[in-house]
Amino acid sequence: MAGAAAGVAVIAPAFGWDCETRKSWLGAVQSDGMRERTTALSATLLELASRGQVMEPVGSLLEFVQGHGRWKVAGQKLLGIGHSTGRAYAAALGATMVLLPGDHGRCSL
Repeated sequence: MAGAAAGVAVIAPAFGWDCETRKSWLGAVQSDGMRERTTALSATLLELASRGQVMEPVGSLLEFVQGHGRWKVAGQKLLGIGHSTGRAYAAALGATMVLLPGDHGRCSL
């Protein structure tokens, strides 16, 4: 979820999501009782990702989407994080990019 949230927070403008749509989607991801349904670490990572604040390899991948460059190295680093965490972030970011249509402006989340 954190990978998808980071994608929506950072990448969605390039694919057509306006500010209100992003805020609505990200608000739904952080639903009431979230901290009771998952670990404190997972909830915190989701909250941070919803603001576009992510660990370094994810940040570099998001920079690639915005036209910057260290994505190959970042992708390799990301895949090496944890037992499945890095792969989950990579899969979520990839799926988010595939599923987001269109183009609209930026907003502060």
